[in-house]
Amino acid sequence: MKKMTSLIRPTIGILLFVLAFQFFDTSYQSAGLLQTAILIISSFLLLEKAKLHPAFVIMGALTYGAIFLS
Repeated sequence: MKKMTSLIRPTIGILLFVLAFQFFDTSYQSAGLLQTAILIISSFLLLEKAKLHPAFVIMGALTYGAIFLS
């Protein structure tokens, strides 16, 4: 079981990378580079530096999108 789990982990990492790249590409095409950069940088700072819970960062990004991108 441990060997099977260790073989699946790289696959999951690649799938998450592909998913994140697709999100970035879609965001870049629809919202533009400036808006995408603002969301990426602010999310990084809030998650890594301020140690804010991811649910609050997601709610903030949704609110930002509703106000500025609609």
